[in-house]
Amino acid sequence: MTDRQGPQNDSAASRRRFLRLLAAAAGLPAAIGTAALLTRPTPTTPTPIGPAASAAAGTPLRELESARLVSGFRGTAERADEPGFAILDGLGNVLQTFSTAYRLHGFARDPNDADRLFAICRRPGTELLEVSAGAGTIERQIRSGPGHHFYGHAVLSADGGHLFTTENDYATGGHGRVVVRDAQTLAPIDALDSGGIGPHELARFGAGLVVANGGIQTHPDLPRRKLNLDSMRPNLAILDRDGRVNDRFEPPDHQMSVRHLAVTEAGLIATAQQYEGAPDRYPDLIGLASAAGDYDTLTAPRRVRRLMNRYIASVAASAKPARLLATCPRGNAILAFDADGIQAAQIIGARAPNGVATLPGGSIAAVTTLSGDLLLIDAARARVVHRASTPYIWDNHLLWI
Repeated sequence: MTDRQGPQNDSAASRRRFLRLLAAAAGLPAAIGTAALLTRPTPTTPTPIGPAASAAAGTPLRELESARLVSGFRGTAERADEPGFAILDGLGNVLQTFSTAYRLHGFARDPNDADRLFAICRRPGTELLEVSAGAGTIERQIRSGPGHHFYGHAVLSADGGHLFTTENDYATGGHGRVVVRDAQTLAPIDALDSGGIGPHELARFGAGLVVANGGIQTHPDLPRRKLNLDSMRPNLAILDRDGRVNDRFEPPDHQMSVRHLAVTEAGLIATAQQYEGAPDRYPDLIGLASAAGDYDTLTAPRRVRRLMNRYIASVAASAKPARLLATCPRGNAILAFDADGIQAAQIIGARAPNGVATLPGGSIAAVTTLSGDLLLIDAARARVVHRASTPYIWDNHLLWI
């Protein structure tokens, strides 16, 4: 294991049996987008912008009506504390909503059954839902094991046989774990060392996994409290097919919490940070790592760093064109960088953009906002081609299904 800055604590149990079924991992769906500051339309009326058939990669917008998305929401403008999640069509029309007693965060899709989804509670929640998008039902709910809570993210193995969830093992001092579950029974099979504290988003990477360890210690008895800001040590960890931490990258500031990530087709890992340090500092928050062992922070001018405003909500990658997209709800901006990190491609205003996902196989990106909009972006031309207004306060993540 190559340790780029910090020490590594390997877990013997984690090494014993990491399921080798990740080996045929397919690339993650790419995502990229930009959004413009627009006047909100009538809430029930989706608004095409430009020709209806102007979507990228030759996909007419009307064809997206048969596509589907899923996203969690915090509530509505009238009832801000009534969380749940929704299934939408590709044009932003809400097809079905589900109420939950807690806020959800990320979603995972079964690669063998697009209707089978998993919705994961945000930290320090203990609930995970299995959802049938086709039937429009919650099939079952499980809880994290004793002494554990979820961190809001999961991913399935390439063959769909195993579900990997990021969890906090607070019963043994807050160690980060990647729990391996049987994807059919959802029973835990193994618990891997995530390589740090506070594991958040994870993705398949080569024959293994890549994990964003936020470095923040939490406990369910102290909801949303950050317990170790002075001593936190975030990192990006790469786990090999045997479950060992093969490489680890630490950001230049130990209070730069690594939260979200995206994997590009070229094999780069983009990381999105939130800054927990001095309130008068506005550091760069986008990192790029490679399997070759390089890690760099993308340098942005002060104006862009002020738009980031110490917090990136979500990051995604696109192959056509090859760019990175970071949503900055505090700065009302979406930042589009070249995927090689050489230059910032575009800064376009959007009202509190939050989640982003790209339609697999094309260049259409969807962006959700805290103001209720769903934006469709033609990534090839870097422009908004459609917007729909909803009453929902959308959370950080959405997923094409």
